[in-house]
Amino acid sequence: MPRANNLYGPRTNREVARVVKNFNARRRYELKKALRSDPYAESYFPAKASVKKIKREINTRADLNKELASLNRFTAQNTDPVYLDKGVVMTKWELQEIKRDVETANKSRRKRVKEINPNTKAGTMGTIEQHNLRPIRFDEDKMTAAEIQRVKNLARREAKKNFRSFMDQKYKDNYIQAVRENLGEYAQKVLDIVEPLSPQQMLNGYKTDPVLNIKFVSDPLKRAQIAEEVVQHWQEFLGISEPIDDSGDDWDEDLSER
Repeated sequence: MPRANNLYGPRTNREVARVVKNFNARRRYELKKALRSDPYAESYFPAKASVKKIKREINTRADLNKELASLNRFTAQNTDPVYLDKGVVMTKWELQEIKRDVETANKSRRKRVKEINPNTKAGTMGTIEQHNLRPIRFDEDKMTAAEIQRVKNLARREAKKNFRSFMDQKYKDNYIQAVRENLGEYAQKVLDIVEPLSPQQMLNGYKTDPVLNIKFVSDPLKRAQIAEEVVQHWQEFLGISEPIDDSGDDWDEDLSER
């Protein structure tokens, strides 16, 4: 995801430094209290916050606001340990933050499923599995420490503001790569159409016509036939009346070759 160059100006830097300083001071004070009764308290306390880490990992104002709000929610009232059924221990604050991210990520997944509207006619019934859009399940009492960490990392990544845009761009990149790898000398005819498209246009085509799905590019048909169909369907979808670089015999291919 590209960094927003103007995010961290002097005012924002001061704000981040202040919140990090306050979080670390609260953490130090609460940890010192907890260690009096539990010598292992540091093992479940959150790590220190870092200005450098925040600036390296966060590049939108929305995500920065979310991160600072999370740090500000770390108070004396939610530093108590939570003992889960499989032996995992964490602060109440960390458990609450994981649940927040899971809720945000699942909301984003539901929105994407609604946008794609999986249906048989468009050939998108496998979309939920293909794009990993089933709800993230988080039942902390039934999960090991490794499973909880996996969900935490996944939900935190998907809760970011630009995650869906990032994945849409990744889909476009994968589509272009699949065209190049599978269509050989016929690839350029398709690339002339799809490379200028936005990721959102690619998604709109995907959810409208099964021939515009990335899976069709890898279909066990002859390369010329695949390319011809893909070009025709993209032209119809985009309302392009004139074929792009269609010189008749260019589609011909020795049927003994793949």
